[in-house]
Amino acid sequence: MKKLLFAALAVLSISSVYAESGNVQILAGGIFSNAFSLDYGNAKSSTSQVRGGGKILQSDVSFFPVGIMNSFECIAASSSDANNQSGTTQCLSTDSDGDKFRQNYVRTEITPKLIKGTAEFMGLTGKYSGATGTGTYEVQVMPGNGVTYFTNLVQMKVSK
Repeated sequence: MKKLLFAALAVLSISSVYAESGNVQILAGGIFSNAFSLDYGNAKSSTSQVRGGGKILQSDVSFFPVGIMNSFECIAASSSDANNQSGTTQCLSTDSDGDKFRQNYVRTEITPKLIKGTAEFMGLTGKYSGATGTGTYEVQVMPGNGVTYFTNLVQMKVSK
């Protein structure tokens, strides 16, 4: 019994030594395409398709190499009435190595040209498998020619 307990403690100790955590900054850009809207008179709901690309600007963890690029596709949903506005976005990203991760965004603040909120990261495959994280995002919006362009700066604390 003592040997089994010692072995379990050794495994836990080794696992915690190899755990990695740190900060990551991603800059992304792309377009919003309004897919569907419902206007109820005093309230509105809409969904959008979001597509684009991003690049890791800063990272102090090995599983987010600086300079690696990714492409992403997202579904955004928002609703508003006279008193409230809410919005969420779920994204699937594939990096230039083919590894995948998911990000969920929850809007906390919105103006016509700026959207801010919280971000949640979940690694899915390859180097990101088992990684998680949380942070903030700030989207700058620029409408033009029937399309809405954006840049998104994401800052997260991640661990694996």
